[in-house]
Amino acid sequence: MGFKAYRMRINWTRIYPLGYEEKPNEEGLKFYDQVFDELLKYGIQPIVTFSYYKVPVGLTNKWNAWMDY
Repeated sequence: MGFKAYRMRINWTRIYPLGYEEKPNEEGLKFYDQVFDELLKYGIQPIVTFSYYKVPVGLTNKWNAWMDY
């Protein structure tokens, strides 16, 4: 299709599933490494944003996330 850029989100729950881990989830980092490699292989520049509305289940349970809304 000739795309030169791709806007994508990084889902923080893939990297920190519970939301309060001290170390990132290596499988989650590996996933994004593979996505970036594939895009770059075809000359497509990734434009990265973060998904702020996906609260990890661990934080939801620990802090009752969204309860004030």
